[in-house]
Amino acid sequence: MFRALVKKVCEHDADHGHFPDYAVTMDDDVILFHNRSGLKAKPDPVSIANDAPYIDPETMHDAKTAAPGYDIYALYDEWVSWWHDMGKPELKSPAGAFIGFCKKRHERKPMR
Repeated sequence: MFRALVKKVCEHDADHGHFPDYAVTMDDDVILFHNRSGLKAKPDPVSIANDAPYIDPETMHDAKTAAPGYDIYALYDEWVSWWHDMGKPELKSPAGAFIGFCKKRHERKPMR
């Protein structure tokens, strides 16, 4: 029953913008909320994932320390999108660049 209701919300959202700030979609059993302001033409997420810089688990842990309270995986996706938007510049240290991105985000808008 819940799945059917969510599906109706997603269908209604596609036609009428049910939520003013978010687009709602459903992929299998996963409900996705996308900020409408970030829905400008973006590269295909699958193609981004195929050439995204690898960040090892230890660096992901360090990123959690650098940006406490943030969803590190969402920050990683945002960082990769930014990297793509910048023309995929060569990264001498992807781990260092990602940690720097996380630190800057936390400095600008701390979660805790």
